[in-house]
Amino acid sequence: ISYIGGHTDGNPGFWVVNAFDLESGVNGTLVLIDYIPAGYNLGPYPVPNDLGFHSIKAWVLNNDIDRGNVDQEMTFEEFGAIIRDDDTTAPQINIEYLGGTSTDTGTDGNPGYWSVSIVDDESEIGEITIQVDDTEYYSFTGTYEGSFTIDIDVPSSVGVHTIRISVKNADRDRGLTDQESSNDYHEVIISDDDTTPPDISYLNNWETFDSENYLEIILEATDTSGIYSITVKFANTYYTYDNIDANGRYHIFIPNPISLGTYTLDIWVMDNDYDGWVGDRESFTETLTFTVIDDDTTAPVITYEYTGDGTDDNPGTIIVTASDDSGLLFDPSGIYPVPSTLGIHTFIFTASDNDNDRWFWFDGLSKTIVVIIWIIDDDTIAPVINYEYTGD
Repeated sequence: ISYIGGHTDGNPGFWVVNAFDLESGVNGTLVLIDYIPAGYNLGPYPVPNDLGFHSIKAWVLNNDIDRGNVDQEMTFEEFGAIIRDDDTTAPQINIEYLGGTSTDTGTDGNPGYWSVSIVDDESEIGEITIQVDDTEYYSFTGTYEGSFTIDIDVPSSVGVHTIRISVKNADRDRGLTDQESSNDYHEVIISDDDTTPPDISYLNNWETFDSENYLEIILEATDTSGIYSITVKFANTYYTYDNIDANGRYHIFIPNPISLGTYTLDIWVMDNDYDGWVGDRESFTETLTFTVIDDDTTAPVITYEYTGDGTDDNPGTIIVTASDDSGLLFDPSGIYPVPSTLGIHTFIFTASDNDNDRWFWFDGLSKTIVVIIWIIDDDTIAPVINYEYTGD
């Protein structure tokens, strides 16, 4: 009996049973392998690939049957082989975290990635299962030759993220029970790279005149992540900025409610920190008040000049001059003659300004003056009569 093989479960080999008898030849053969009948012929017999010791036993009868079976001679031979596992090492897994802020931390703006490499030099790779946060990311079953590599992005949401890798080699000489397996994992802690809301400052006056069409809000907004949106809510209507000037200031125009009083509005400024997860943006919110005031609270000015002397001979005129910063809707300016009739003459002059931002009867102002002129007779003395008698 001779053995040809590698003594491993991957190459258990075979025994070759040979027999000869120069005198009478070979007549019968019995072969047992591990005490179990395996054949009745000469030739090769496979060695079981189960681990451990295996034996082969062979009985051979010659062909000397001159006196029947009792005349035959028998030869017995046995041989053993120890089968070892040809691969007892599990695949090698290497997980390297790259691109973050340290070996196990990153930010949502720079979460980094896992660089994974797997190799099994003896039997190649048979099965791969990769999970990220307990969700399957990749799987493979078969035979992968050479080194398996893959880069996997770390989720950008804030918290702890875990990669888990399970690998089996392709050593299936004795079925699935022959495979060696490896497991590895790595955790990365992701933090928010921007947790502060935008910084806001206002440059406008929070008082507006009733004559203006808009309240102009001028604000400066800065944030390390930039500004995503600026929204103002007033009277259940939303407004955003109309323009950004050369100095980076935002200009928002809110329609003037015109009516005098104090009003409230809400401002939201949201930064541009959006690294792929809901709730990442920080916002600044504030409720502010502004006041609508009257642009003209002064009544018109009326002046007059009397040019007469109060007599019926020179009753004169009244010269009226009226003015107002808003202009005049009713202007009494002019020259008014005073009647020469004796007695009291009353003049009433009214001026109304043109301040109609909230319609005249709400916004306009008036001024009235009364001028009284008393005309008297400039000659209340009867003529003087003198006479001279020249006779005798």
